[in-house]
Amino acid sequence: MQKLNLAHDGIARQLQQQETELMTLRRDRDTMQKRLKDVEEVQVPDSCDIVTYPSMSMWPSPRPCLPLVAEPPQFGRRAGSRDRSLTLRAGPALFLAISASSHQPARRWRSVMRSNGIRQLGETIRQRLFGSEGRLKELPNLMKTPQMIYEEKLRPLEKQLQFENFYDTAELSAAYFTSKPMVLVLGQYSTGKSTLISKLLKAEYPGLRIGPEPTTDKFVAIMGGPSRQQLPGFALCSNPSQPFGQLQRFGSRFLERFEGALMPEEEVPVLSCLSFVDTPGVLSGDKQRVGRSYDFEGVMGWFAENADLVIVLFDPNKLDISDEFRRCLEALGKKSESKIRFVLNKAEKLDRFELARVFGALMWSLSKVINSPEMPHVFLSPASNQLDLSPEALAFFQSEGERLRQELFQVPLDNTTRK
Repeated sequence: MQKLNLAHDGIARQLQQQETELMTLRRDRDTMQKRLKDVEEVQVPDSCDIVTYPSMSMWPSPRPCLPLVAEPPQFGRRAGSRDRSLTLRAGPALFLAISASSHQPARRWRSVMRSNGIRQLGETIRQRLFGSEGRLKELPNLMKTPQMIYEEKLRPLEKQLQFENFYDTAELSAAYFTSKPMVLVLGQYSTGKSTLISKLLKAEYPGLRIGPEPTTDKFVAIMGGPSRQQLPGFALCSNPSQPFGQLQRFGSRFLERFEGALMPEEEVPVLSCLSFVDTPGVLSGDKQRVGRSYDFEGVMGWFAENADLVIVLFDPNKLDISDEFRRCLEALGKKSESKIRFVLNKAEKLDRFELARVFGALMWSLSKVINSPEMPHVFLSPASNQLDLSPEALAFFQSEGERLRQELFQVPLDNTTRK
């Protein structure tokens, strides 16, 4: 009798499990039918173009496409290795249509692969995304899908497993998905950090002060906004749409030394896709430890961890790395070595022989801090745009500036891929 009861209970559990699976399949079927109603036919042009999908939709037939953001497993799959294409199944994002013809998509895609067209494809993406002024074209609803997946799937799982008790990672807020990529500029005092940001913006941000003495005594977040204005750090950290909420743990002393500078995106196009953070110069001795009443290295580490690109500036006259600056660089190397870009500023004041000596001294100083077998690339930047140089030197500095601009252009794409 006991065996019969156990068998009955087992059969009942199996029936209940099958009924649950059937309900799940029916719900998935209804969801798929609802998505199929949103299908929109898209005419792919004869050349690479950007195709916008305003709502959750499905491709009626496989087409080779390259998404600008990696889709999750339940929304996207990689097609067979024979056609080496990506089949889009859903996604409120922008996608680059690789196929120029719907009749022979696989053959055309393989021909692109065989002709080593990856580099040309990257250039096409960059040209399509960025205008002549370096402004990133709007990517509507690009991060809605990852945000929805995190809020509905991952976050409840984190709460159930008490994820915050095992890893020092806070809950991802909505600002994490919607905020623009951040570029951190740091260095010792009077190395030209604020001047470099002004050159990249092609404008001076509100509250900018430039001088040979330590002038920038605050962390300044330069962002796009409706008008030119300055915001206190308390307002930035309490705004849920900004990614600075975690900075409140550094106390009110730091918030007094943190502010935001807003500029219209119509006047400064680069702020439509990037935000910059200007930092106080790293001091030496007791001035760094006692003069600043907050955890400077902790704040710098937070910005470096959350930034998408870190630009470290050096002055030819200040190549010695102080202990405080060394600790900042070592912290950067541990958390975000791949993000660091070194810039030797005011290089136009040196002739070729002085530049060779300064460059060698800088490499020797960096070798003590950066634990990497490869030599880091150092960009050379002039102090101003008004240059009275020979044609060769002028062309060299222009090429270095263009390479640095290309690094900035790559930041939004890398940010999207990382998220």
